[in-house]
Amino acid sequence: MTTLRIALVASLSVACASHPTTPTVPKIEDNPARLSRFDLVPRGYDANGFALNPQFGWNYNRICHKYPDPSLRPQDPSECSWHFWTPQREDEKRLACNTYPMDPDFSTDLSSTVALTCSDSPLSYMGHLNWGRFHGGAVTYEGWVEWEGFSGRWPGDYDLNFVLTLNGRRSPGEGWNWIAVEMDSRELQPVGSDWWRSLLRKVEQHKLEVHDHVGVARAQVTGLLGIDAEHMSLRDPGLELHPAYAMALLVPCPQPECSQLQERWALLARSSGNEGLCSHWDRKHVMSVLHGGHTFRLTWAPGRTGVRVDLKRSRFCGNGSAKQPVIVAHDDRRKSLRVTVPLSEDGMVDGDLYLEWIGTPAEQEAPPGSAANHEARPRGSRCRPAPDRRRQGGP
Repeated sequence: MTTLRIALVASLSVACASHPTTPTVPKIEDNPARLSRFDLVPRGYDANGFALNPQFGWNYNRICHKYPDPSLRPQDPSECSWHFWTPQREDEKRLACNTYPMDPDFSTDLSSTVALTCSDSPLSYMGHLNWGRFHGGAVTYEGWVEWEGFSGRWPGDYDLNFVLTLNGRRSPGEGWNWIAVEMDSRELQPVGSDWWRSLLRKVEQHKLEVHDHVGVARAQVTGLLGIDAEHMSLRDPGLELHPAYAMALLVPCPQPECSQLQERWALLARSSGNEGLCSHWDRKHVMSVLHGGHTFRLTWAPGRTGVRVDLKRSRFCGNGSAKQPVIVAHDDRRKSLRVTVPLSEDGMVDGDLYLEWIGTPAEQEAPPGSAANHEARPRGSRCRPAPDRRRQGGP
């Protein structure tokens, strides 16, 4: 396992001298009627150029343009026609779910072939429907992560299951306030940092301790967005980030070693992963890696005027060809904090980042509630699509 040294950069502009090229994303048409109900509308872009907190077309049309959908339930994925990489028939009478083709990943498991699993979807699809190709293979959502459970060994698919809870400003649409987050635990065996190693150990040996280990963590998650057609229902659309490629979690800081001024972030970034049992087992979904790294834009603690990195306690580990230093870049005036980790096309980097804040704390944004109580109503959304600043050469 390679231990990576951490370089503290005084100015954010030093770490971001060159901007990555934004992955190809759908163009938002001026006429909202051209947005199908399940087209993704980015609210912005993350530091890697991926769509940030995207919303669905039906929500965008409803809130921003009061555009009426002829369906009584426009958010129901079973009431429209999904199209993939083949043209729709001219005689198709149902409304299209999506303008841009989906990328399906259907089950090839023997149990699916004999209709034992992955076959009871309201959509009649044995697997996943992914928004993949037109979003660089990934999107990013910001919210709060909690532990849900381990799917187990065979006949399970070894997945670590989390729940990402969103508020209305980041939700894909009204009533869709949480997203499942899944990763195959076998793909994470090379992790070397304390938090991630402890997570895998507790999952196998101390299952009752895992929930407290994760807590209710402020989080940024980048992954392949899709519908799990096997586990969906009319009340639960089965929205997932699966596989999750990158996670930044504000996890509990061990006491008494940590003071009230300190925070602990658990970071993980990898370039590929599978979608579990209800998919092609051998298919690896791949995230675009630009300029040899992945950048997290961490949440600035409210009220703080500055931040320092605890270089003695922070530790990052990498496999493959990851040899460059981890760059922690902050701009105290703009209250911006970014962490860039080196990432090869087949590599993975994980680490513990300890921060010490300067200044008087202010009230933190509270999570809207757990997935078990996700009835919070959205408090509005950003109606003007964010400009693609990467392609326009902006900062």
